[in-house]
Amino acid sequence: MRLVEELVDRVLVADVDLHVRDLPIYDYREALRPSTRISPAEHEGQAMGTALQPGAEAPVKEVTLTRTEFVEFLAAGFGLSGDAARSKTRCLSELTEVLAHRHGAGVMSALVIDEAQCLPDDLLEEIRLLANIESATEKLLSIVLAGQPEIAYRLNQPALRQLKQRIGLRCSLTALSLPETSSYIAERMRIAGGSDGVFTDDAIAMIHERARGIPRTISVIADNALVTGFALDYRPVDREVVLEVCRDFDFGDRADDVRPVPSYVPPVDSSAAHRNY
Repeated sequence: MRLVEELVDRVLVADVDLHVRDLPIYDYREALRPSTRISPAEHEGQAMGTALQPGAEAPVKEVTLTRTEFVEFLAAGFGLSGDAARSKTRCLSELTEVLAHRHGAGVMSALVIDEAQCLPDDLLEEIRLLANIESATEKLLSIVLAGQPEIAYRLNQPALRQLKQRIGLRCSLTALSLPETSSYIAERMRIAGGSDGVFTDDAIAMIHERARGIPRTISVIADNALVTGFALDYRPVDREVVLEVCRDFDFGDRADDVRPVPSYVPPVDSSAAHRNY
């Protein structure tokens, strides 16, 4: 399996091809942070709804919106008028016109919903209705739902049956194997300008075990293990450093995690002992 650099512990549901965008990373800590998977509109100086190559995206990331606020978001994200932000009917009319114009110009438009498992049913229903915007031959708006595995359970609910029926492509990112974890860490270090051998083999095995192969957790453990190793001047970072980090972050509950606690021994009254003799 080709190891995608930006694997995350998510279920992706989409009706378009997904493309991973590489972003610049400047130091070893950033190389192991899971937050590099961001939408193009989050780049500094770039607004939502800006035309992108090969298409335009309006990202929704980790927010809870009401129906009214969602309409306002769509209007802002796709550059619609102020009237569209205040009227759902006007919003849908202008959005259809804008999408048709972009489609005619060969520009693909997409609505990307992050943390989709957190959205209420009524908002997911609004998103489903947007999927009905189409030309005489094809859909004008591609919708991507990205979220934690709970999104799969949400889609199995009877109330969301119609949304589930409109899903054209479904992809689930599973946990990494030990070799993939090793490659993941090595690649992140390479991007940051580091070298091989920063972690011992035992350290990488422990990171994989405690993270259960989840890339985001791998990044958290490895990041903090690097900081701890730097503070202790450990080169390379070994298994004990990783265990120390896992104890601090409460990753795992195994016997080798438990620090021995000395049993209490009451002080001896020397005078009483002398009297006993």
